[in-house]
Amino acid sequence: MAGFSPPPSFSITTNRLHISYFQPGNESHSTFLHQAWNTDEFVEAEGKTGLNTPGKAARFHRPKIQVDYNRNKYGQTLVSLKPRPGPSLAESKMIGVVSLMKGDLYTCPNVGYTILSEKNGKRYATKAAIGLVDSARAN
Repeated sequence: MAGFSPPPSFSITTNRLHISYFQPGNESHSTFLHQAWNTDEFVEAEGKTGLNTPGKAARFHRPKIQVDYNRNKYGQTLVSLKPRPGPSLAESKMIGVVSLMKGDLYTCPNVGYTILSEKNGKRYATKAAIGLVDSARAN
């Protein structure tokens, strides 16, 4: 698919987080998306997505996630927790998804998130959303 190609090393950083693009073909990204969207909390709030295997999550990248990147340069992004101050994205652990989505019929984007239940209540979703929105405004 032609269009925007998210750089693998790109990261929006906050004090505790890296916010990065999903990479089509990255098995760990597909596995994490499958994990995050099949937690009891996510299914209760959003319903079943049909991404009930990592393979289905991998196939979700191109027609859904990549389309938003091509249209808006943002969309669904990974949230990774830094283990200490200053580590690289590769050293950080994926803990959630934060999204900035704008459909064709809307004038403003919508912010959404899911954070793994063991990391809930620590303001990671709020900090990730602020970082993503600030980056989108700047670009």
